[in-house]
Amino acid sequence: MLARAASAVSMPAQLDPKWLALGANLSKPATAANIAAAQAATGLTLPIPYPGYTAAAAVNSNATIQHMLVWKPQYSGTTDTWGTNVANANYNAFQLSVSQRASHGLTLNINYTYAKNIDNAGTIRSGFAIPAAFTSAGKDFPIDRIDRSNSINSQPQNLSIFGVYDLPFGKGKIGGDHFIVRALAGGWQFSEIFQYSSGIPLALVGSLQCHTECGAGHLHA
Repeated sequence: MLARAASAVSMPAQLDPKWLALGANLSKPATAANIAAAQAATGLTLPIPYPGYTAAAAVNSNATIQHMLVWKPQYSGTTDTWGTNVANANYNAFQLSVSQRASHGLTLNINYTYAKNIDNAGTIRSGFAIPAAFTSAGKDFPIDRIDRSNSINSQPQNLSIFGVYDLPFGKGKIGGDHFIVRALAGGWQFSEIFQYSSGIPLALVGSLQCHTECGAGHLHA
């Protein structure tokens, strides 16, 4: 399902976490020799983004292996109009509704919902699969699944009770034979609305030991 309004968003040069296994090789120039050495040390196959990149690495200090592995390294930045405005959500609920039609002056409605809403819209999604070696739980996650959790607007329980009671005074009821009772007490209604809902989850949007360039492929101790 779609979430949020569409808008153009500047995307950082984010590094796929699977390349973190390269360690210190990430900061080395992306020359053919360094790429071959990194592949031999890790068993990973490093894609060359376009012809001439390795030659440029010999004269440009910015052309590192890390830079080579980010999204479209030939550009200083990219814009994603839709990617950050799309989310996956799953909603399941048990719903109970009890209604009593007018009887002896009482009309009553009871509505109860027990629900769970799960999505990946509440946090900044990684866009990459996360290897087990780089998670504190030692578990690997497919694309966007690490961000899948209770929705920030998920309320497990909602109860609503409302009703109307016609007071038993007036014409045809108690005191119907007395003018004063009919005039002062007849035709009155008593109504009540009761609502209960459990709280929404506390949104934790970051738990990383990094600062301004977190998520942009930069490693911090």
